[in-house]
Amino acid sequence: IARIEEAFPDAVRLALGAHTTPAEVETLIDLSLLPSECSCELGHADKHGEQNKALANLADGLLSKQLAKSVVVEYGCGRGGLALAILEANPGARGVLVDRDTRKHKLENRRENRDEGVLRVRMDISDFDLAAFLRVEETKLPKASDFDLQTLSNCSRTAQRLEELWARAARVRSAPWPPEGGVLVCAKHLCGSATDLALHSLTALREEPGLHDATGKLTVQAFVCCATCCHHRCDYDTYVNLDFLKTLVICHTPAEFSEFASTSGWA
Repeated sequence: IARIEEAFPDAVRLALGAHTTPAEVETLIDLSLLPSECSCELGHADKHGEQNKALANLADGLLSKQLAKSVVVEYGCGRGGLALAILEANPGARGVLVDRDTRKHKLENRRENRDEGVLRVRMDISDFDLAAFLRVEETKLPKASDFDLQTLSNCSRTAQRLEELWARAARVRSAPWPPEGGVLVCAKHLCGSATDLALHSLTALREEPGLHDATGKLTVQAFVCCATCCHHRCDYDTYVNLDFLKTLVICHTPAEFSEFASTSGWA
């Protein structure tokens, strides 16, 4: 605890700038919290709606009219409320919803044009290759008959669903591609190391040869708008900025990192 208290002023200066005052830090903390009278009045669904609206407004402030030409990728999307809030406020934007679990009452199915520009992918964040998805490729769309039914347990309906998924992906990746407005990675309540995996997927864009022009400049802009949670579930192997913590002399080993992460619940 003593190390954390000692490192806190340096962490603020490194993250926010050397000239940040204590009053400005307190203002930032106040802005991150709902007024106490709000938290007891909002029901579960209403609270999620307010959070989605607040993050969508932040995304609008970040990208403005550029959002209508972008692709919004929501990691750990659940029912898809955050991405859909952004898409509904920005007609023309396309969306990719990534979640490893099956979900009932998917919000994209309630849209008037529910086949328009929204792709849901059931997989772990660590398995979703954002750089490959943004790469320009000429691919012939497979038909249900192209899939090996033995691999699919002789289920023709699975083959048909795969055909539909490929077709939907092609609509999301229609020209202009990569998207002129860039890619916005967003998430709400993305637990622990899942946030780090989301950030790693963005840094991987710099290593993708197909996303650079002749001068080596990245051809697609990348933005992030995430509300994190469950910091105690972060782990040493996936944490995105260990060097920052080492600079603060907080932790250097996996054991020290585990101890540090466990204290986040005390804040």
